[in-house]
Amino acid sequence: MFVTQETIAAKRRAVDAAEADWLRDVADYDQSGNWALTGSLSAAASVRHGCRMDPGVAGFYVDIARKLTKMPDVLAAFLEGDISLRHVQVLARAHTAARAPILAQAEPELVAAARDHSPND
Repeated sequence: MFVTQETIAAKRRAVDAAEADWLRDVADYDQSGNWALTGSLSAAASVRHGCRMDPGVAGFYVDIARKLTKMPDVLAAFLEGDISLRHVQVLARAHTAARAPILAQAEPELVAAARDHSPND
């Protein structure tokens, strides 16, 4: 059986879209405060325990999930599988309170660039 580039790319897009959907749920879980019902002190601690993750990894995902709530165009592209978690990570790292207004204006252009280029570009 020969696997094509199209198959590999389609499956990667599906993985990215599923991860985006999961991160949207993580953001909702974080904002809801339901993590406290598990006896956890934070959403990251609850995700760490529930998903058997290292603390730093769980914290990374909660941080990315929080930032995605402030970047609707990035989230939409991620949900479509048009950009990867690594693209999101680069954009989220740039998203600080001081830069938020500027990034909000530039978000459509940044997403367009992410769709066409690798995260390192």
